[in-house]
Amino acid sequence: MRFMLILVVLSLTSQAQAQQSLDPLDLAAAICVGPGTEIDDDPFASLAGIPQKYCEKACKAALKGCLGIVKAIDKCGVVFLKSAGKVAAPICKGAGGTKAECKAIKSTVRSYIDEWLNSGAPEVLVCFVDTVECFDVCQ
Repeated sequence: MRFMLILVVLSLTSQAQAQQSLDPLDLAAAICVGPGTEIDDDPFASLAGIPQKYCEKACKAALKGCLGIVKAIDKCGVVFLKSAGKVAAPICKGAGGTKAECKAIKSTVRSYIDEWLNSGAPEVLVCFVDTVECFDVCQ
């Protein structure tokens, strides 16, 4: 059901692009990432005082989990943007777009996907910085 709602939103935003510019990357972020949450407490406080062996295992598991989340968000964005392109192509044809204009959608989507994937690099770095902080607790 959510997928159908997204497709309807995409088709409406494609039709309204002349009136209002909505960036597909912003839409992908809103769907795949959401607003996020703030964590007030020290995320590694529970590791303090446990044996180093288990603390380090926990840090490695946290890194793996963090990288998994980044990968899932990347995949979500790619699927969303591909779907947006598949919806936009028939809309383009139905709205009287030329063959060249409608075909250009594919390269535009590819550039959005590349930009989406490149924007995930800082999150990967955050995972590694957090892991270093985690290992500092273990020492």
